[in-house]
Amino acid sequence: MNVAFDAYKADLIRYVLRRGPMARTKLMKLLFLIDRELYQRFGATVFRWKMYKYGPFSREVLDVLDDMEIDGFVVAKVTDDAIIYELASTAPAELPQGVKEAADQILETWARRSLDELLTYVYNLEEVKETWPGKPLLR
Repeated sequence: MNVAFDAYKADLIRYVLRRGPMARTKLMKLLFLIDRELYQRFGATVFRWKMYKYGPFSREVLDVLDDMEIDGFVVAKVTDDAIIYELASTAPAELPQGVKEAADQILETWARRSLDELLTYVYNLEEVKETWPGKPLLR
């Protein structure tokens, strides 16, 4: 199955942020879990991921968030210990049904849990534990 989800980067971020304001770290890890689910289902991801010192990371997520902030779709607020992203627009998130289903599954399980619980889960995933820093994930 030839699936290309990379056209849905901003829409997926918008879809996740509809759950409410979210710290950058939590948003990053939720997007990773959504992409992990998409990879398991379809063999494709929305973002490209690498392993870094603090777990799965995608430079693309930050680039898209920067663009969304410039375009007025999100607002970034800096607190003492986090950068919080909040939707600033009610523009709809246009996602394929398979992406919505994967996102909903992950968000229902993890969106309300603490960051510590989420990080513990992500850091203990087999592919995360076995991947060296700088190496691609979900490829």
